[in-house]
Amino acid sequence: MSEVLEPGDTAIDATMGNGYDTLFLASRVGNFGKVYAIDIQPIALENTRQRLFSHGMEKHVSLVLGSHENLSDLVPIRVIGHTKTIMFNLGYLPRGDKKTKTSVITTLAALKTAVKIIAVSGRITIVAYTGHCGGKEEAEAVKAFGKSLSNNRYQFSMEIPKTRGRNVPWLMVIEKK
Repeated sequence: MSEVLEPGDTAIDATMGNGYDTLFLASRVGNFGKVYAIDIQPIALENTRQRLFSHGMEKHVSLVLGSHENLSDLVPIRVIGHTKTIMFNLGYLPRGDKKTKTSVITTLAALKTAVKIIAVSGRITIVAYTGHCGGKEEAEAVKAFGKSLSNNRYQFSMEIPKTRGRNVPWLMVIEKK
């Protein structure tokens, strides 16, 4: 994301969790940029708020309580076509309620919106954790979605780390041409 995100840009953390990616995005967009961070769990917003505050980055971020599947309703219309990065970490909130997690249905809905929101030369990253119930199916659905995108408008790539564990996270990237 560092390659495409510059000071003054707009970014979205579509699944903020504990706010590590939100903090990274806020540090990249600087004082004149904006980050919209979304999560369905109030504890995620509170954890992220504390993390941002401890780093003096809370001014650049709007924390939004909601599901990533409703992405188009959760960010201002003015960001459509002007968002340089959108990040997704799929699964459940680390050290949180493991019953509340992303799913194939919610994630595909979010990605269909994300490809419309992202700016030309913008980048969407999806880290799909495959070790939980439904995680592998969700990762496969994201992979199929990425591969189905028009090669004229989007570039899809993925990386699965070669490690001993079989439940490794998959990194998938969609770039808008």
